[in-house]
This record gives sequence, structure tokens and C-alpha cells, in this order.
Amino acid sequence: MSALSVRARIGFAGVGHAAFDLDVDLEFPPGITAILGPSGAGKTTLLSLLAGRLRPAQGRIALGERLFFDAERHISLPPADRRLGYLFQEYLLFPHLTVLENAAFGARATRARALEWLDRLGVAELAPRHPGTLSGGEQQRVALARALASAPDAVLLDEPTAALDLASRAQILDLERMAQRESGVPFVHVSHSPAEAVRVADRAVVLEAGRVVQQGTPLEVLNTPRSLTVARIAGFENILPARIVEHRRQEGTTTVEAEGVRFEMGFQGGAIGSAIELAIRAEEILIARREVRDTSARNVIAGTVGEVRVEQDRAEVTVTTPLPLRVSVTPATVRRLELTVGARIYLLIKARAIHRLE
Repeated sequence: MSALSVRARIGFAGVGHAAFDLDVDLEFPPGITAILGPSGAGKTTLLSLLAGRLRPAQGRIALGERLFFDAERHISLPPADRRLGYLFQEYLLFPHLTVLENAAFGARATRARALEWLDRLGVAELAPRHPGTLSGGEQQRVALARALASAPDAVLLDEPTAALDLASRAQILDLERMAQRESGVPFVHVSHSPAEAVRVADRAVVLEAGRVVQQGTPLEVLNTPRSLTVARIAGFENILPARIVEHRRQEGTTTVEAEGVRFEMGFQGGAIGSAIELAIRAEEILIARREVRDTSARNVIAGTVGEVRVEQDRAEVTVTTPLPLRVSVTPATVRRLELTVGARIYLLIKARAIHRLE
């Protein structure tokens, strides 16, 4: 199977809104690629370029050797000729058509292939019914069957689980994974959820203000953020401005300082005194009631509990060190360690738990 590739730029003038410019150079191999990023990053615009709903100012879009768009050669295939499946966030099923008729709607779709995909997706028995009688999860399965029934060369999915409850969301993601494996074509999946990307995708691409800021496997991207945008998407609770104090090349560490608190982290480049930003997950920080020296953690920092918030199976403790750090623990830990406001504690942070943002 061929990869879907895009090297394109498109700009929008700021009439009543801020000007926006999307400039990307990406390849989507067979498998599922999740597109992440904050609102306004260009995720849906990217899908519209691939689908042919928007035309870039310059660049090239192709599936293998088959050109969809080439500015220099004046090639621009309309959406119907690109042979792409498209799953919209709003489903866009025709209310006057039956489930089977909806699934078979498309230039290259057949009723037999539509019924086959409805069966694979577990909704074949709904074939004679109309969309208005279906649940959200059932409608999404029908929409996915429609996207696949035309035997597309690639599938584009625009936040396909946004309107679903947690149980239906998990089912749709599992079905999407199955459908991709059976079809073998590239799937491009736009999402706001990093957990969704980890569950369903082989690769992740993060967009910010129309540019690619990071890409790799979902776990690589989300566990080692290189920008503030990625750190926020990945749920890093502690973002700290700091400066480089010392390098220890032989030990493979760098000492940095944030508001008077020193941290040791993995070796970093950069001049002494230069400003950097750090990201630390709340769940990567351990709490002790007594100072611990014989530990693999390079950082043992004294602090005072400033706030404790308990929510069902999770608790967040804000610790003043003197800068505030958020720590994630279980409610049982709060009780066992008697983590009350004003309690004196020590934080243990491994060097590898501290990430530098670019």
C-alpha cells in the first residue's frame, strides 16, 4: 500500500479573525496517524487539503505516485476523484435513507461491500432502519462503514469520537483499528485526546499555529515533549522557567535552577546562564515524610504541603518548595502519609523525569 504525502502551504487573510497560515511537509504511511494540537492549530484544515475541499497556494499532495495536487504542473483533482474515505465529526448521514443506503452512498461503493462493512462493524442488523432511530455509537459505525465501502485508498477521520460517551468511544477506536488492519491503507485521525492517540495510532503528529512541532510514535511524543504545546497536550502539570547552572559531562547531567530551586536532569546543551523551560509530570514526583538520601532519584527537595485536592481515585497535592509543584498521588497515600496543609515533606524526582522544552 502507498503512503499519502503532503507538502503544501495555504494562508487565510485575517478578515474578522486572526490571519492563519498552514505550512506542512508530512507523509502518512499505511497505519493510523493521529493529528494532535490545540484548537486553531490547523488539524481540520490539513484534512481539507488532503480531501480536496481546500486548494493550497503551493505544494504537492499525492498517494504514492498518483498526484492529487501539484501547483507547478497545474494538477488539482476534485474530491470525488481522490478515492478517499472521509468520516466527519457530525456523521452527516442522510435521514431519508436507510442504514444500508447510507453505507452504500458513494461513487465506488456497492451494496454488497456496504453490507460487508456493516457486518464487520457489528451493525448489519440495522441495515433497514433510518439514522434517526440509532444511538450515537451506532450512527458512527454506519458512517465508518460508508467511509470504507467505497474501497478508499486512504481514510480521513475528523474527531470521530468527539460526540460519543466513553464506552462507545472505546468501541469505535477498536473498530477503527480493526478496519485499518483489514484495509491496509493510511488512516489520518484528527483528535484532541492524547489518550485516544495512544490507544489507536501508530504515529502522532502535533500541529501548532499551522506548523509541525513534533512527530513520532504516540508514546515518544507524549512522554518526551519538546515544546510547551506538546507538554500541555500531554498533560504535564509542572511547566517551569529555569536557567542552566552547570554541566557535568562525565556524569551525563546538567544542573538547572528554577526560582531558587536546583534540579539535576539529563545532560543538556546550551551556555551556562541561558534560559530554558522544564516540564515535569505530577505523577513522576514521589513524596516522602522524611529526607531520603539513599535513592536513585537525583533530586530530593524539601517542601510544605499547600493544598490537597481529592477526587475519587486520584489526589493532587500542591507543594511549595519555594516554587509550587503539583504532585499526583492516590487518596490512600494522602491518608497514609498524613498529607495535610502545612505538613513538611520531601519530593523525590528522577533526572529523566525532567524534560527540556524547546
